[in-house]
Amino acid sequence: MFESSGGPWNKTSVMELYARGIPLNKIVIGKPVTTADASNTGWVAASDLSAIFNQGQTKYGWHAGLMVWQFPSDATGSFVSTATTDLINYCTANPGKCA
Repeated sequence: MFESSGGPWNKTSVMELYARGIPLNKIVIGKPVTTADASNTGWVAASDLSAIFNQGQTKYGWHAGLMVWQFPSDATGSFVSTATTDLINYCTANPGKCA
C-alpha cells in the first residue's frame, strides 16, 4: 500500500503517488468494507488497516485518511472506527501534524 503497487493499479501506492508530486496530505487510501464489496480489489481487515496506517504515519509521515466503499456495509461504523483507531490517536496527540 505504501511502497509499490502492480497489476492494473501500477504506480498507485502512497509513496509512488507522492513521488509523482501529490502531497502526502492529499492521498487517501480506499478499501472495501467487506469481501463481498471487493469484486476486483484487495480487501483488508480493519485491524490490519489500523496497523498499516500506523506504519504509514510513523515510517512515512502519512496521515491523510481512509475512504471505504459500500458505506452501507459499515452501518454501525465499526469498520472505520477499528481501521482508524491508531490514526485518530496519533492525530489527537499531534494536532498540528494532522490538518
